[in-house]
Formats: sequence, structure tokens, C-alpha cells
Amino acid sequence: MELQVGIAAATTCLPDRRETARGSGIDEDDAAICDLEGYRRIPVCDGNPVTDLAVPAAVDALRRSGHQPSEIDLVIYAWLDDQGDAMPIPHTRLARLIGSHEAVTIGIQQKSGGGAIALELATELLNSGRYRTALVATGDVFDHDPHTRWVLHGSQGILLGDGATAAVLDLRPRPLMVQAVASAGRPDTELQFSQPSATSGSEPVEQVLNPAAVPAMRSAISTAVANVLSTTGLEPDDPRIRLVAFSRLGRTLLRRVYYPALPKGLPRPLELSSETGHLGAGDLLANLAHIQDNRLMSPGEYGLLVNVGMGFNVTAAIVRADAADAEQRIPIS
Repeated sequence: MELQVGIAAATTCLPDRRETARGSGIDEDDAAICDLEGYRRIPVCDGNPVTDLAVPAAVDALRRSGHQPSEIDLVIYAWLDDQGDAMPIPHTRLARLIGSHEAVTIGIQQKSGGGAIALELATELLNSGRYRTALVATGDVFDHDPHTRWVLHGSQGILLGDGATAAVLDLRPRPLMVQAVASAGRPDTELQFSQPSATSGSEPVEQVLNPAAVPAMRSAISTAVANVLSTTGLEPDDPRIRLVAFSRLGRTLLRRVYYPALPKGLPRPLELSSETGHLGAGDLLANLAHIQDNRLMSPGEYGLLVNVGMGFNVTAAIVRADAADAEQRIPIS
């Protein structure tokens, strides 16, 4: 179903502190692998994901949107990792702290796909007329141990960065509109994901993703992308498709596993992982904020956002630029 949901504002909130592979104290061989994966540095937070990251992200999104907290009648919050003392209801705490005291709140723990599924759910509920204005947000703070963050995850293409995202959605005409969202699931890959290849000398991609799971996940990507393109009447080589933005993963997973599933004719995907790493449940919303803040699309152009995660769902979204100033679009390098 084609949507007409406006993106009133989208924001990313990152902590001030940054950490590099070599600055973390890991050995040079592991740091070199992180270099190859395209990671320069990541944001690191010593605080709480809800109060120190998600709340500021939501407040900023509300300020930019022009909506008052009391106007938000739906709050959906997604997370990947432990939420500290906000568990088990971080979504309720978020709504209370930002002042949306009469909003319906929903919490989603869908691993890396949480923010993407939250966007799909929010847009469908808004489009149905059940709600008028929604806030979708994510927040994660991960294990600070350098070996866990940089070696166990980073050298395998999933370097975890701390941060939060938020987007305010409504039914008004906006410079960016959500045109379609579609997800495809492969829960049959659960055991394959949890049993990485034990082949001696295996490369990083085989250490984090069993090769047996690759065809299924590629199929899910192809299905989700085909569905959103079909919904909007776009072909992959349509010149109006300005950009593609994928999950903020390492180069090996993206280029060897996931990009080959995209239909031919699409623009080369933006790679936005180097300064943030993988923002847990927030990659898709962070990419949306990047597109908005950097004015990467002119009126009439489309963007394709694709989110993949170990929640075994792939979500694809098409956004359309409407009322932006074409002369202010920033070229994509």
C-alpha cells in the first residue's frame, strides 16, 4: 500500500566521546582489520540509553518538527541492547520524560531491525487514520570492553556504536515523505546465524554469518526491495532514484553478502558506517536523518533505505523529496 506520511523531522543523537581502534588498546592486527572494514571511530557513551540519548534525540526531533509533546499520540521505541534501569518499559519512560503523557506507547526489541520495523508500524498506523502524529525512536549503549566492541564485533563487520535516533511523523505535506515500507522475514535462518562457519582460516564474513544463511538473507533483501519499488511504480534504473542507503555495517558484509542482492540499475549505496559504526536498532532512522540534514535529494527524487539485522527481517523504505529547495541539494560524493 502506498503511503503519504510526512517526515516532520529526523535526528541522530551521538555522545561527544569518540573511540578509535588503536586508541582502544587492541592489537595492531585487529585494528588493521577494522580499517579494512571502513571504521574510523565510533561514539561511546557512559550513560543511560534512554535518558542520556533517546530523550535528547526525541526532544530535538520535536523542536524541529514544530509539534508539541502533547500532540504526539503514538510513541514507538526500539532497542537492541540492555536499557539499564528503564527496563522493562523504556518506551513508557521515554514518552513520560518528553511530555507525551497521553500517547500510546509500544516497545520493540527486534535486534538491529527494531527501528525499521517501528517505522513501518508507525507509518501504517498513521496512514490508517488511527493516529495523527507519531514519534519513532531508538537508543542503545553497548559493552565498553574494547575486545568485545572492536574485535568480537568490529573485526567481523558489526562494530557497535552508541547513539539514539528519533523521527516525528505526521500526515502533513513535508519536504520528505515516506512513500512505501515493506519487510521480508527469514526466521528459518536463526540457527544458521547462531552457528558461524567453523572453517579453518575462514574470512570475517564467514565468522559472523554462516554461508548457509546468505541465500536466504539475499532473498529477503530482494523481496523487500522489489515490494517497495512495485508499490511506488519505480523500476531499479529509474533516474529519479537518487540514492540508496544500507545498514551501517562493515564493508565485507555489505559488499560481499548484501549488495549483490540489490537489483541492477540502482545507484551505488552510500556507506555511512565510518564515523558511527552500527547504531543498534537505529541505522535506518540515522540514515533518514543524514539524508534530511544534508539535503541529498531534490523535489521529485526518491531514496531507497534498506535495513538488515539479526532479527531475521529485512525492511526497505522509499522516501520522496517534495518541497525542498532544489538549488540547495548537496552533491553525493
